[in-house]
Amino acid sequence: MTRHIGCILAIKEGIGFKYLLLHNPDGSWGFVHGPPKVKEGEEQTAVREIFSQTSKTTDAYDFVPGFKNESLWYEKAGKPRFEPSITKQSSPLANPQQHQATYYLALCRDKEVTLSEYTGYRWLPFDTCLRHLSKPDADLLLKASQFLGSKVVKIKRGALSLF
Repeated sequence: MTRHIGCILAIKEGIGFKYLLLHNPDGSWGFVHGPPKVKEGEEQTAVREIFSQTSKTTDAYDFVPGFKNESLWYEKAGKPRFEPSITKQSSPLANPQQHQATYYLALCRDKEVTLSEYTGYRWLPFDTCLRHLSKPDADLLLKASQFLGSKVVKIKRGALSLF
């Protein structure tokens, strides 16, 4: 099984949020993510991948407490099957590769991004993000957006408060 740990980076702007999308060399858009290293915790992986892919250090964002999303899918010959109810036994694919992804949510204090692995980035509002994302990533963004919408977020002097 291939594991990935990622993070949706958001920034409060006006009465809403913008989300960071990274442009992959293959032309797709997505969120910060990568594989964990041996003996590395999930949040440690997220911190490392955020820094590796955006150059943001931990003083530039805060993880949003209570948000963690896990998904499972299968892939054969580079073609993913994003069916949450699918199991290896019920998969119509011969010898599928199983993937597991865990995503966190973080609120950033600024929009500064320095890329290392991607061809571009954009901070976009929710509706615009949906037009650029695959269905699984769009579903993930919807969950994150709903989670943020259920909280009152205050950022005062760079510190995040959720109520």
